[in-house]
Amino acid sequence: MKISSNQRFLKSLILSVMLVVLSNHTYSFDKITSQILANSNQSATTSWSSIELDYTFDYDWVGGNRPDEYPKTYHSDKHFIQSSKDQLFFSYAMKSDNSPSVMKELNYLDGKQAGQRFLVEEANKIKSDRFRITSYFGMENTGRKERPEMLRYQFVGLKPIYDCLAQKNELREQEWLGRKCSVFQFDKVNGANDQLVHEYWIDQKSGWVLRYFLFMNDKDRQQLRPYSEWAATSLDTVQGKQFPLNSVFLQYDNKDPKNSLQIKTTIICPPESIFFDKSYPDSTFWPKLDEETRVVDMIKGKIKMPSSKNIHKNHSPDTPSIIAEEPVSFSNYIAKLLGLVGVVGLLVTGYKKIGGK
Repeated sequence: MKISSNQRFLKSLILSVMLVVLSNHTYSFDKITSQILANSNQSATTSWSSIELDYTFDYDWVGGNRPDEYPKTYHSDKHFIQSSKDQLFFSYAMKSDNSPSVMKELNYLDGKQAGQRFLVEEANKIKSDRFRITSYFGMENTGRKERPEMLRYQFVGLKPIYDCLAQKNELREQEWLGRKCSVFQFDKVNGANDQLVHEYWIDQKSGWVLRYFLFMNDKDRQQLRPYSEWAATSLDTVQGKQFPLNSVFLQYDNKDPKNSLQIKTTIICPPESIFFDKSYPDSTFWPKLDEETRVVDMIKGKIKMPSSKNIHKNHSPDTPSIIAEEPVSFSNYIAKLLGLVGVVGLLVTGYKKIGGK
């Protein structure tokens, strides 16, 4: 079929209009450069000398097959402090629907050493008290930042995202909470063999990461089958600073062809529970232990029993035999519940071996 000159003109006109539209869209997107976003994110997330917040974390297994040993719901109260000297304290207290016990984990970093204390309480009595000294804060040995969720996803692995943006180009523009976001993708965050793909949605105005997706591999990303998602549900102004007080963490069932929602966690930080630019004594960031606390020094390879008799083991630091002496970690327990990738769960048999009650 022959195309008339009028048809050719019309086709050319339509193509020209499409190119203009696409060109304008690309310009609108590209004018938010990586460096501008990096500066904006750094300004948003470091605009305080110190930060303290109390918030709640409510977990609900909403779909899919749930193993009997996993709770249907649990509630956790969390408390976080970061001082002007980058000293850190982060505690969790968890109560689930399938146990009478309250499980607590307290993480410390005093600037020189890091430690984790694990407490199991029942009827207001301590049933178990363990402390370990480590070379890393919380779960940072797994390659993810140990921070409250709204701050954790401002990092790519252990690095602030503002230090990583220059390495990547924007994938596309999206909208979240009625705000335009630039989307960035990162892979091989923890080495060449790391198959995980991370997607960050950065608000173009505030600089905050407002949404994050984790994909098990690039194929899942292309098929839009996330393994988990964190999303701010508000961007608030607190004491003159923008901050995402409320958010959700979602985990999906990758075995389900529909990739249905499996776990929903609601995170709420009341505005009156966040404080900026306070001073803290150094004692805030290291515990005062009593004689009944069992201490495992992962760096020196030593164990101090509750009887106050030091048992010296001829192990190099962080060897499996020392790790086997540790109690089951709250972080590892929750990581197992939420299916966080890259976390090696501690064996219950290891806990029983040291006389866990």
